[in-house]
Amino acid sequence: MDIVATDKGTGTALPKWEFRDLFLVFLTIFCLITGLNILLTIFDASQFFDKSKYKSLITLCLFVVQEIIFIAPLYFHVIKKYKLNFAALGFLKIKVWEAAKWIFKAYGIVIIINIFLAIIIRQLGYFPPGFGLQDSHMPIFGSSGFDISIAVIVLVFIAPIAEEILFRGFLLPTLLMKFQPVLASLLSAALFALIHMEFESMGMMMILALVLNWLFLRSKSIWPCIIFHMINNALAFSLEILVWSGYLQV
Repeated sequence: MDIVATDKGTGTALPKWEFRDLFLVFLTIFCLITGLNILLTIFDASQFFDKSKYKSLITLCLFVVQEIIFIAPLYFHVIKKYKLNFAALGFLKIKVWEAAKWIFKAYGIVIIINIFLAIIIRQLGYFPPGFGLQDSHMPIFGSSGFDISIAVIVLVFIAPIAEEILFRGFLLPTLLMKFQPVLASLLSAALFALIHMEFESMGMMMILALVLNWLFLRSKSIWPCIIFHMINNALAFSLEILVWSGYLQV
């Protein structure tokens, strides 16, 4: 079964699944994440992690499990149930030059927002709540060449694909079934920021999600969102490495 309707406000294809499927998917995700955290606490995983010489591999496994937790409920409750193909989740063909055009415009928006925020932070003399520096990933991966390679696989490739499928491919189109585009985008962005559990930078996470939502609604394809997300994570992680190594001061 494919997408059969179109949202009048955005021209974006609406899904075949029902709105109530949204609650089932995210309830399952919440239960699985909670169960995983309980298991990690019971077995004192943090102590094992601190003593391990293979932190990057452990982190890779945990991230893979997390992404499976994100995607598996979507597969069993929606994709399998409605016999959907990849196009139903936004994997629609788009010309390379057109995708590049929308990605370029999205980065233009990001640059303008960052300049505006930099001016505000400079005037205030401190980072407003939710707009602080993102937590470093280096402690949970390590700093060797092998560790950084694992981190790149996780942060630049695995995470963007899984997150875009869940949030742009599933969540945003589902919310558009009930809400106006602005409200649907805000709700989707808020959940995207909350699920990352990085409260110091939650405001920036929400802005990133809003830009990705805009990119999805404009391009009508998930491909530009995945590429944008990958490039953004690659740039952010590159800066993180420079800061961690002392080549860049913040």
